[in-house]
Amino acid sequence: SGPYLDGETSATIQKDIDPEATAILVYTSGTTGPPKAAMISHRNILSLLGTQSELLDFYQDDVSFAFLPMAHVAERVLGFYGRVNNGVPAAYASSIGAVLAGLGEVKPTVFGSVPRIYEKAYAKIFSEVEKKPAAVQRIFAFATQVAREAAPYRVRQEPLPLMLKLKWQAADRLVFNKIRGAFGGRVRYSVTGAAPIAIEILELFWGAGIPIYEVYGMTEATVATHANRTGSVKLGTVGRVLQGLEHKIADDGEVLIKGPWVFQGYFKNEEATASTVVDGWLHTGDIGKIDADGFLSITDRKKHLIITAGGKNLAPANIENAIKNQSPLISQVHAHGDKRSFVSALIAPS
Repeated sequence: SGPYLDGETSATIQKDIDPEATAILVYTSGTTGPPKAAMISHRNILSLLGTQSELLDFYQDDVSFAFLPMAHVAERVLGFYGRVNNGVPAAYASSIGAVLAGLGEVKPTVFGSVPRIYEKAYAKIFSEVEKKPAAVQRIFAFATQVAREAAPYRVRQEPLPLMLKLKWQAADRLVFNKIRGAFGGRVRYSVTGAAPIAIEILELFWGAGIPIYEVYGMTEATVATHANRTGSVKLGTVGRVLQGLEHKIADDGEVLIKGPWVFQGYFKNEEATASTVVDGWLHTGDIGKIDADGFLSITDRKKHLIITAGGKNLAPANIENAIKNQSPLISQVHAHGDKRSFVSALIAPS
C-alpha cells in the first residue's frame, strides 16, 4: 500500500532472493592496481551478522557514531546493516574534520574507527599538555604512567592492586575523566581496524577507561575475521578467529582464511579471483603469526616486506610505527630500503 510493501509482497520478494546471489559489490584495490569489485552474497553478510553477539552485547540505550564512508565495507555491513540487525540508533558526523567535536556532542556508547582518529586524539592530548606549565606536565606524566600500569588489569578484567587503585583514582580526577570526556564520556566499547595501531595508544586509552578492541578483516572476507572482545583481549594482536571460520599461516607467513563469509570472487575478473581464493582458502596478502592462545598478530603486507641488499627481511610497518611514536609532530612515515644496504624514511609532519 502506497510506498510501503505489505506482508505478502515482502514475503514474496524474500522468497525469490537466492542466498548465494550477490547482494552488494564493494570496490577494493587490494595491494596494487585498479579497483576490483568484490562480490559479497546475502549469505556472506548474514553469516557475519550472526556472529555480532559474539563480539559485543548491545543495550537498549546504546548510541553509535558513524563517519566512515558507506562505500567502505566496514560501515556498509558491520555499521549500517549491523545497526539495523541489532536495532541500535546512530548519529552521523557532519564531516571527517568534525569527528572529534561530534563525539563530544553525540556522546556515543559504541564507537568504531580507523586508527587515525585515535592517533589524532592521542597526539592532540600530548600537544595540548606541552603548552601547559611544568606542574601540569608532571601531573600528566604521572597519570600516563598509571594508565600504562593499569592497562593490563583492565584488559584482563581484574581489580587493581590497592596502591595502584589509589593512584588511578587520583589520576582519574585530574586527567582520565578529561580524556574520556573528549570521546563524549560514555564510550563503553570502541573498535579499531583497517590498519595497525601503536600499543602505546591502546595502553593509554585502556588505562584511562576507554577500551579499544582491535579487530581484523578485509573486504574479501565481508569485513571481519578476527577480533579482540570482552574477556578475550591481548594488546598488540587482532584477536582470535571468529566462530565459524578457519585460519592458518602459509609456509611464507601469509594469513589464510576459510569460511562462510569469504566472498564469491571479483566481478568479471576470474584471474584475480583464482589467485586470491585457492582451494577455498582466502589469501589475505598479510603476513602474520598465531600464538599459542590463538591470537593473531599482523606484521605487514606480503608485498610490503623489505629485503635489504644484505638479504635481511624487514617489516616496514614496525619501523614506521617506531618512528611515528616518537613525537606528536610526526603524522605519517614511509620506510624504504628494498635491495639497499640501508633503510631510509620519508616523514610527513602533522
